[in-house]
Amino acid sequence: MNSGKPFFQFRDFRYIALINTLRMFEEYKMRVMTAYREKHLLGELSNNISNSTPGKLKEECKFVYETRELIGSDRQILRDFFGAIPDMTDFKSIIKNFDRDRFRPLNSFLHDNNRIPDGKNIELLAWLIDYQDRPFRFDVFKSEGEETPQTPDPPTIDLPTQLVRRQNRYVKWSTMAFVAAAVTIGVSSVIPTPASEQCMYWNIDHYEPIACHQKVYGKDIVAIDTAKVTNFRLITQPDTLTAYAIGRVWYSKIDNVVECFTSKGKHPIHGYRQLKPITLPILRTYCSSK
Repeated sequence: MNSGKPFFQFRDFRYIALINTLRMFEEYKMRVMTAYREKHLLGELSNNISNSTPGKLKEECKFVYETRELIGSDRQILRDFFGAIPDMTDFKSIIKNFDRDRFRPLNSFLHDNNRIPDGKNIELLAWLIDYQDRPFRFDVFKSEGEETPQTPDPPTIDLPTQLVRRQNRYVKWSTMAFVAAAVTIGVSSVIPTPASEQCMYWNIDHYEPIACHQKVYGKDIVAIDTAKVTNFRLITQPDTLTAYAIGRVWYSKIDNVVECFTSKGKHPIHGYRQLKPITLPILRTYCSSK
């Protein structure tokens, strides 16, 4: 039965290699989306992208193709999205006749940043916004990992001083929140909530545990939810948020007042209101420092 051992070892190696490739591609996706969000927040995108519709995205593809020189593997990106053409040299006519409904998945992502587009859509977005490290190449990510075992520093971007300051404050806040949440989750699985505190109430910016028989004037006492006690917070300084808040922050808008929270769920006071994932338009309109 020893002859079976090398087979399983080889199979396991292929499985690990596949997992690594998928992980690297997910990292590439995040890099492209981060570049898109930063350009959007800084107003560096065309109206066809920043206020996209399927038709506008089609027009942007025509404009970019006619005005910007194709580099590297751009033709492969276009072939994967629009389909093959005989000579792979002129996509003008195929873009012109392309069904605009085929741009709906990418358009949906641009309006709801929590949706992750598939490979061909993320590559088309990389081409449209002129993301320099396009397309994804396994050998590039592999060589980066071999040369530098540590997590690489994010690329340096010339941002306005005010935006850099806000971004740094947000990174500090998000790192502290992540560490605190991770530690709390680990500890809460070992240390149960005291028997005397099986309820909770909303106290300004967080949930406070309390004994169910106790009363707090003007507060609704509800059954305790340990996840909300540890992870659900009102963000009291929303002007520190940047594009990195996308996918990590939720908001409510009541009477034209926006409040931001660190977790999803219902509004802690107006329980009939479901929180929504924060979007770039909300960030730019309500959360930017004046």
